[in-house]
Amino acid sequence: MHRFKDDERYGRILQKLCRGELEQADVDAINERLVGRNGVSLPKVLEGDSCYACSTNSQRNAITAAIFREHLQATHPDADSDEDPPRHTVIIKGFIQSTSKKIDRALYKRIIELGDSDMKQGTKLISPHLCCYNGAYFMCNSNDGLKQHGTANGSQARLLRVKLKENPQSYRCEIWDNKKVWTVCASDIEFVEFEHHPKRNGKSRRFQLKPKKVSVEVKVLPHDSMAEQDKVKMKCSVTQIPVNASDAITGHKLQGLTKDNLIVVSWSNSTNWIYVVLSRVRTLSGLYLFRKLNLEDIKPPSRDYLQFLERMRALQQAELERARGVN
Repeated sequence: MHRFKDDERYGRILQKLCRGELEQADVDAINERLVGRNGVSLPKVLEGDSCYACSTNSQRNAITAAIFREHLQATHPDADSDEDPPRHTVIIKGFIQSTSKKIDRALYKRIIELGDSDMKQGTKLISPHLCCYNGAYFMCNSNDGLKQHGTANGSQARLLRVKLKENPQSYRCEIWDNKKVWTVCASDIEFVEFEHHPKRNGKSRRFQLKPKKVSVEVKVLPHDSMAEQDKVKMKCSVTQIPVNASDAITGHKLQGLTKDNLIVVSWSNSTNWIYVVLSRVRTLSGLYLFRKLNLEDIKPPSRDYLQFLERMRALQQAELERARGVN
């Protein structure tokens, strides 16, 4: 069931978790990977396929914003500098339209600066802005490309380049986190090119995604208030590249993925959640915890969930093989 040949100890722990037989000694072994204890520290550069795991999408957005802020700090000039920002980074801002409420410049700015947890098409998260630079991690949020290039909702990808239309009207330098950075509206994007991630047998297929228009509901502050409870809902349409940042992933979206390194920011005691997260990393040494795991919070995965997971894996593999056959 598990791919942990290089870490038999961790494999046995996961098997006990799967059977609902986990003991305090097993939890203690997992907690040996708590950052700041027992000499465990988070490497500055994580090798291989890595991501953060968290329990909520708002936490995901905060982690993504922090990672991009570090990128800007390392590579971009200050707001008061005479230097132009580098061309390898651009923020793609969604093209937003509404028939029910006038979107003035101030409201547009507040919407654009939101995370995808505040903009939804049904239950699907849509990104008001995308922080794009070479090698950035993304996750597809549409099944539209399944036949053409084998991408489905949840497919992992890395960004290669952003192709602008000729004479883009919205391409300009703006201030973001007190750094100068290029921004552009999605309506001025020809396509964004990605590669499937991780690579298989050292090879990876490239694919291009174009902006897509969808109807969404947005939770936004109507005025410059800082109180979260003051957010109101409004309906509008947004044109954006159909991906979400995937530096951090919730337990729900981690299903079916396998990671070399996984940094767990928070836990959830909902059914299946802890098992899903812990079983996504190949080895115990690739696991990093920001919070201690408690035995009383652990619920074994349900039999229905395990059977469902196996069916979905089989269906996904069959669909990908069929799509490759069509190509």
